[in-house]
Amino acid sequence: MPSNAPRARANRPPRLSLPPSLLTPSTLARRVEVVAGRLQRVSFMVRSLREAAINALQQYEQLLDGEATCRGCGCTESRACPGGCYWVEDPKHLGDLCSACVPGKAVRHAR
Repeated sequence: MPSNAPRARANRPPRLSLPPSLLTPSTLARRVEVVAGRLQRVSFMVRSLREAAINALQQYEQLLDGEATCRGCGCTESRACPGGCYWVEDPKHLGDLCSACVPGKAVRHAR
């Protein structure tokens, strides 16, 4: 006895029914460029937000620890910059600053 239930469709992508004017190689290439540009911008924003979130979390943890924190990169006494750094006098007097974040020559302070 045949069933009147609808048959399950195979998983296949939907068919595109676009007008022929949108299917020219130059039009398709331009649309691909637009989508790729948008994807790059979104990717950049996601990376920027991720870096900002990580930086904010590190600064929050350091505030809880009570450690001095570089206002430029967020390094601390216990977590120095890759390759090492040391505390320098901030020329603008805005907060703690490490040698990796100050331009020009820095005066070395013990860390």
